[in-house]
Amino acid sequence: MLTTLLTAIDIIALTISCYGNSFLLVANALEWRKTKAINTSDQLICGISFFSSLYEVLKLCGYILQLPPIGLVVTYDVRRVSTVVCLAIISCNIWISTWLSVSFCFKIVNIQQKFYMYLQRRLPRLMIWLLLPSALVSYSLSLTFSWDIFEKDRLNVTLNNSRKNESALFILRRCACLYEAFIVFSSLGFPLSLASLVTIIKSLYRHVKNMRKSGENFQNPNLDTHTRAIRTIALLLLINAFFCYALALTALKGNDLQWSPYIYIFTSVCHALNSFNIILGNSKLKRSYFASFGLRMQNNARSG
Repeated sequence: MLTTLLTAIDIIALTISCYGNSFLLVANALEWRKTKAINTSDQLICGISFFSSLYEVLKLCGYILQLPPIGLVVTYDVRRVSTVVCLAIISCNIWISTWLSVSFCFKIVNIQQKFYMYLQRRLPRLMIWLLLPSALVSYSLSLTFSWDIFEKDRLNVTLNNSRKNESALFILRRCACLYEAFIVFSSLGFPLSLASLVTIIKSLYRHVKNMRKSGENFQNPNLDTHTRAIRTIALLLLINAFFCYALALTALKGNDLQWSPYIYIFTSVCHALNSFNIILGNSKLKRSYFASFGLRMQNNARSG
């Protein structure tokens, strides 16, 4: 009964997350079709949506394949591969969210400093060289760590039977080192996101101070942009903290069948929160999102 309830909650969270990420992908695809160009922030948003959607599709396929008519048995190797994919997707999402925060900062804040201005101009070209190493290291650490943690569990029996088993002891030590490396690497984005948040807050403070001096109206588009960016990056930081927690849980308890349902729900909720935070933090996407609901309501009214 509890397993059925947890699965139902997870499917609801997955459905909400699927809707948000599908909307982001479709909205950006339509924008690209119309303008034949897509800016750096939108590219990063597409990256987050793509990895989240990949996670959701794989998880939904897993649920479908376990239904009674098909009855796929979740083997040891299937759990090992799914853990690798899950860890890699979460880690990649953390890093893409980090670079999105940095992108928002460079887009909004203007600082008259040569190195900053150089990075501001070069960021669209540099972004691919920031993303590729992040994704490759995330995948490599996910692969090696997941392989070792499953091997460690299999060798625990051998280790208990024979304390002289040097191979088992070596894998245990290597697994602990890889776990620390993986968590540290995935957490490295926090200082960058925090620095971006602090820079935008300082810029907003200077902007408000100048407006007060000149007696300008506070209903200012630039002020609104700063406020939305601060809210979005602050929530990205919070969601990334949740993702890191999910990462640690998946790494430590991902092969434990008792913990798996809770980890799945927590991760699905994080993906859903991330997608709607991005939608509500972008004025263009927010308008499109509410307009889509408006169109549906009108269509329903006409059909009624």
